[in-house]
Amino acid sequence: MDLYDARAHSPALSSEAFYAACANCVSAKGMMTVNLYCDWPEHLHHMQMIEKSFDAIAWLPAVHDDNIVAIAFKQTPSIDFELLYARAGQICATLGLPAKTWVDGLYAWMNHGMEHG
Repeated sequence: MDLYDARAHSPALSSEAFYAACANCVSAKGMMTVNLYCDWPEHLHHMQMIEKSFDAIAWLPAVHDDNIVAIAFKQTPSIDFELLYARAGQICATLGLPAKTWVDGLYAWMNHGMEHG
């Protein structure tokens, strides 16, 4: 999800009620991906709101302008990283996107303790 208004300072929709409604829309094993383009202290506030409706949340390292991607899981995930790295290689080869770095961020999060809501 990438919900920004013309000012693009913080997500236009970002309340506990909104994230709870999002959680109700995904399956029991579903996940939500959110682009958070804001200053660091505000990142934490958004992630704390998301954590109230999702079992676990991970975020990828900032790539530019304090822009991070948060991944909220309805249930704490179990991930096959060998398969995920293979898919990342396909995405990189096909689309030229740095997908391996995304998997690296998720792997680091999984191995350094997950945040639970």
